[in-house]
Amino acid sequence: GIFAETLDVEMLAPVRVYQTGDPAFLVSEFELKSTLKATGARFDTTLLERWQFRDGKVIDIKPHYFDKPGASA
Repeated sequence: GIFAETLDVEMLAPVRVYQTGDPAFLVSEFELKSTLKATGARFDTTLLERWQFRDGKVIDIKPHYFDKPGASA
């Protein structure tokens, strides 16, 4: 909920998927282009999500956000 309340998302696009040595986990990389709703400032970044699976179903997603060099926040 905080993500949607904070950002006006223009683009959230997958870049690549990284497999791990443990089949219960994978990591997805995304490119995010957005504007901060509170200030109107640009917020462009990359985002990694660690996905965990059990019995073929997603049981957890843990996001990690990174500022790109030169990005406004």
